[in-house]
Amino acid sequence: MKNIIIIITFCLILGAHANAQNKWGIEAKGGYNLIKNDMKEAGWGSGATFGAGAIYQWKPGIQIGGNIVYNNFPYTGGGIQPFVIGWTVEGKDSYSIDNFVLFRLHDKINKAGLYFHTRLGVSCFHVGQKNIIVESTGEIIDTYENTNINEFKPIGAIGLGFNIPISKSIIIKLESGYSSTFDAEQQYFPMAFIVHWKL
Repeated sequence: MKNIIIIITFCLILGAHANAQNKWGIEAKGGYNLIKNDMKEAGWGSGATFGAGAIYQWKPGIQIGGNIVYNNFPYTGGGIQPFVIGWTVEGKDSYSIDNFVLFRLHDKINKAGLYFHTRLGVSCFHVGQKNIIVESTGEIIDTYENTNINEFKPIGAIGLGFNIPISKSIIIKLESGYSSTFDAEQQYFPMAFIVHWKL
């Protein structure tokens, strides 16, 4: 799935030069995810997010495109602890790679102002491994079930952004919102700084 998205994004960029160049753009983004308490209770915390994509100005006020986003969720401890003195839990970071089709509704792209965005796609979520270990020796006693696995899930997002034109070809965007897998097991609030280059 990830390879297909990369090929589609590459074709979109090539098509931008062959067709209506002024309607196409590429974007790079970076920011931070605030996660809901469910993931905190399992032992993972808020972390960085970054990605890239291609955007097409379909109609005045409507943008469509695709992007790939990497989200990191560092292991912070917590979760169910063993009830044996001298044993503890160690874990590794979790992360997700989200492949989105996105839509934006906005005023003129070369004008500062608020806009609405929504995304729909597939998330590959890697659950970091959690082990019960003997503190004195570091020996692994057991590994938590349903950790160190990959899960593929449909995901959606919705939110608002603010458009800040810098020049005719560069636009800064500040975006925030709410993202969730369809089963609601991974829910977070991404805040991103986006640089948009018009081709």
